Amino acid sequence: MNLVFGYEADGRVFPDADSAAGMLDKAIVGPLGLVQMIETQVGLLGPQVSNAARIATYATKLRVTGNGRFWAESYAKDPWTTASTLLDWRDGLVAGGWKGGEAGVARVDDLATAETASPPLPAGISDRAAALIDAVPNRPGLRIRHLMLVEPRALLPVLWQRLIAILEQAGVIVSEEDPGVSSAQPGSDLFKVQNALAGGSLEPLCGDGTFTIVEADTELMAAEVVADWLAASPLEDLDGTVILEPTGDTSLLDHGLRARDVPALGLSAASPWRGALQVLPLAFAAAWRPFDPRVLLDLLLLPRPPIDGWAASLLSRALSTEPGIGGRAWRQAWDKIETRLVERFTAKDAASAQKKTETVLEDWRAWTETDSFDRRHGMPLADARAICGRVVVWHLTVRMRPFFS
Repeated sequence: MNLVFGYEADGRVFPDADSAAGMLDKAIVGPLGLVQMIETQVGLLGPQVSNAARIATYATKLRVTGNGRFWAESYAKDPWTTASTLLDWRDGLVAGGWKGGEAGVARVDDLATAETASPPLPAGISDRAAALIDAVPNRPGLRIRHLMLVEPRALLPVLWQRLIAILEQAGVIVSEEDPGVSSAQPGSDLFKVQNALAGGSLEPLCGDGTFTIVEADTELMAAEVVADWLAASPLEDLDGTVILEPTGDTSLLDHGLRARDVPALGLSAASPWRGALQVLPLAFAAAWRPFDPRVLLDLLLLPRPPIDGWAASLLSRALSTEPGIGGRAWRQAWDKIETRLVERFTAKDAASAQKKTETVLEDWRAWTETDSFDRRHGMPLADARAICGRVVVWHLTVRMRPFFS
């Protein structure tokens, strides 16, 4: 088996490469693909766990061991983000060779305490790669014969350098992809620029037209110039042309290209309705019977939940403790929410505090305690419209609401 390894090759789009494309016993893999390939061959392939599930598990471990730890105050305000950040730190330590023990450093020792707490943390990509580094030398029969590296080995993170070294010791031939020779004519301005970017010497340009820099006062003017150039150039002259957009948004250039009947690049910004289209299915899913606490948790744990972040945290914590609506933990969470709302509104206008609190509670309960409808019979049109209306109102106001107020 021959593999091409690129650090950014994992993804939903098939990566570009000439060395292995659609051929038997050849594949292009990123870190996850390489780990899965080796796990299958050495018999260590296990169930795949989402990152959200790992964060939720780690949040529980932090809560269990949180008294007096350095994350205690952050966790009390925002458990999910705190767990996500510390899990990234923890995975980074594992990637660097940490085995989960104390190291004589306060924060690392605190994380070591969380490491031994229940429940067990599902393995992440760093854990799986580290396990393979220990397992590969003791498991013969690896079918990988050749591993070609897209990036220079020295530029890869240490964890992947170690794994590649272990594969090499197991008999895998490792090579680096030849970046190729510049197609520019020697001595031309383009050749001099390419040589300088590759680390060569700096040479003065002579202005032969092979390398041109265009300056514009605005992004719109720059897009128009590029669109004019692409539209005016013969098709054969554009062979091998690459356009780079550092911001990842080609909307202005796409408008210019379409106006000139030239194919657009298609890297425009996400639709402003993207958030609403993601929340809408969750809002409907939460209304079906039987009640699914996971759906409501997904809704409450959004970066911009339909209710204030602090209230969403209280309710999500209650759901994690007792996965249901109407139980003791659920009622206590709503009591805390009501108390805090009354205090907030009283500080501004005591006379209208109770009325404002009731209005907000009614709106928030509509999101979290909707009537249950049977999937087989559907729901009345009025209720469906009410759900859509709530999502629209949320979408129009979400940018005005802070994450945690």
